[in-house]
Amino acid sequence: GIFSILQQSSWLVWLLLPAHALVIGLDAMSWRWLLASVPGRPALSRLTWLALLREAVNGLLPVARVGGEFVGIRLLARMGVSLVQAAASVVVEVSLTLLSQFLFVLLGVVLLLDRAGGVKLLWEIFYAMLGALPVLALLFWLQGRVGLFHMLHTVLGRVSGGRDFSVLIGDPRQLDAEILLIYRRRWRSEEHTSE
Repeated sequence: GIFSILQQSSWLVWLLLPAHALVIGLDAMSWRWLLASVPGRPALSRLTWLALLREAVNGLLPVARVGGEFVGIRLLARMGVSLVQAAASVVVEVSLTLLSQFLFVLLGVVLLLDRAGGVKLLWEIFYAMLGALPVLALLFWLQGRVGLFHMLHTVLGRVSGGRDFSVLIGDPRQLDAEILLIYRRRWRSEEHTSE
C-alpha cells in the first residue's frame, strides 16, 4: 500500500528522504556529543540507527511520543552505556530539542506577523507561545537546580502510597546529577578526550 501511494506521488516526495536522513544524522551527532564523557560511547552509525528506531516507535505506537525514548534508553544501555547515563542523555536531548523547536516556531510566527500583522489568530498564537515561555524556563530550572526526577519520584511515591519507582530509571538523584553534569559541560569539542 505504501509503495502504491509513493508511485502515485510526485518525484519531489523522494527529496524528503535525504532531508530527513540529514535531520536524523544531526540528531545522532548531537546525541553522541551529549555522551562525550561516557567511555566507549557507541559509534555514530549505531546512534543513528537508535535515533531511527526511536522515531519509528514514537510514530507507530499510540503513546504520547515518549515510547521511543524508553526504547532508546534501553538499547543504549545494552550497548554498554550505564542506564543513568543513557537516560540523562535522552532527557537532555529531548529538552534541548523542545527548546529549539519552540524557538523555531516562535521565529516563524514573528516572521508571519511581520508579513501578515493584521491576522488576529497569529497574534493569539504569539501570545500563547509567550505564555508558554515560563513553563519551558521552569522545566530547565527544575532540571538544573532542583532535581526534576527526584522531585517527581517523591511526588509519585506520595500519590501512590509509598511505591518505589526507581526500578524504572534507577536512582533519581543519580539521574539528576548526571543531567546536571551534561548541562555544565563546556561548548567545545571533546572528541580527543573521549575516544
